[in-house]
Amino acid sequence: MLKEFLKEVEQASFFTVNCFNDRIILRGRILSPQEAESVSLSSSLMISQISQAGGKRLQDLRNLSDRLMSDEVKQEEIDEAFQFIQKLKPSQIEAIAEQQSKVISQVVKEASMDNGVTWEPIKITLEQDKQDAEKNILWIGMLSTIDRSNIINSTMQGHREAVERLSTFRK
Repeated sequence: MLKEFLKEVEQASFFTVNCFNDRIILRGRILSPQEAESVSLSSSLMISQISQAGGKRLQDLRNLSDRLMSDEVKQEEIDEAFQFIQKLKPSQIEAIAEQQSKVISQVVKEASMDNGVTWEPIKITLEQDKQDAEKNILWIGMLSTIDRSNIINSTMQGHREAVERLSTFRK
């Protein structure tokens, strides 16, 4: 019984994300509770600083973001978003991207090009000159914005989903 539960725990500790227009699947580990809290807190602090710099409260920015994603976006909402973006400092955006890159490089461990039938080790490097196909080392800069976002979302959501799934484990 314990062995079955531990196998379920082990399976729940990984995520997979299709990347490079579904040409490759990357598999990595989800963040531990402490890592997820740390990343979330750090991101929240950076976003809070950004929102203060832009003269907006954080909730106002979330609401604006939701409105911009709707089908009926008003010109004044687009203008408001543009005004906020103009006030962002490149260093603030860069700090968030660097944090995400570090997380991605720490959690991605394997890759598959046959829909998950076989897996090979892969390492994500932060430095372009350390990219090496012979050693399965991929430079983070080659991941698209969408792929990066999907990986980050999977690492953060993975922990919550794993806890939920394990809480319903049958004896």
